[in-house]
Amino acid sequence: MAIYVKAEKIEETENAVIYSYGENPNNLEGIIEFDTTDLSWKVVKLSSSKGGKFSAVSIIPRILRYYQEKGSFPDVIYKES
Repeated sequence: MAIYVKAEKIEETENAVIYSYGENPNNLEGIIEFDTTDLSWKVVKLSSSKGGKFSAVSIIPRILRYYQEKGSFPDVIYKES
């Protein structure tokens, strides 16, 4: 089974970064919020795709890894396998 998840930054403030995400790149309806002080996260809204929770859990480590390597949150990031 192939996996494709896209996350796109929709808002960034001093305290939080918010991403929309989903398996359909033209319909990113899930929402993930990261706390910038401690890098904790929460899924605000699950994507309605079949793998909504799985999609969130698979893209979150990719976002955090990017942040740890580059020191900033990516504008857009993908998970493909």
